[in-house]
Amino acid sequence: MPSERSLYRKIQIVLDITKSVAATNIEQLRAEIAGQELPAFVSEQYDQDEDRFVPRVSERVIRKTLNACRLLELVGEDGRLTPTGREASRRTRFDAVIAQQARAFLSQRDVNFRRLNEIIRKHLQATPPVLPTSDKLWEAISTSVTRGIFTRMLTLLAHCGAAESTQRRIYLRFEVP
Repeated sequence: MPSERSLYRKIQIVLDITKSVAATNIEQLRAEIAGQELPAFVSEQYDQDEDRFVPRVSERVIRKTLNACRLLELVGEDGRLTPTGREASRRTRFDAVIAQQARAFLSQRDVNFRRLNEIIRKHLQATPPVLPTSDKLWEAISTSVTRGIFTRMLTLLAHCGAAESTQRRIYLRFEVP
């Protein structure tokens, strides 16, 4: 089950907020999200004046979440839901749409899920076994996707039920579209 601070949950929150505000660009949407001061977007940040870490809304976390929403084609540059985003905002369709979009995103960048499953099998059958983490999988394939985005997409697939993984993010299998 994804945590309240996971990208999975943050995307759900962004979709809900986007439905209810009248933003005309992505920057206005970012400001609307920040203004709600939701715990999912809070992080501990160092305050020099107080010489301690204090909980604050993180602009960086909001930007990264909005970037993921844009990569998944859920939110447009105009700060509004795309047709895919509207579909994903339906709770009963969220997992299926997010998994479909994450698979499409990775497939467009030459990530082959059959190949990933082969790599996982080989890693697990090696002597000694090599744990198929997202880093190991990323290293084993040639893709234009950065390691961080690759990891986030695999985690989303696991949260949506389109991949099997352990709590330590050891990937065991991906659904093949």
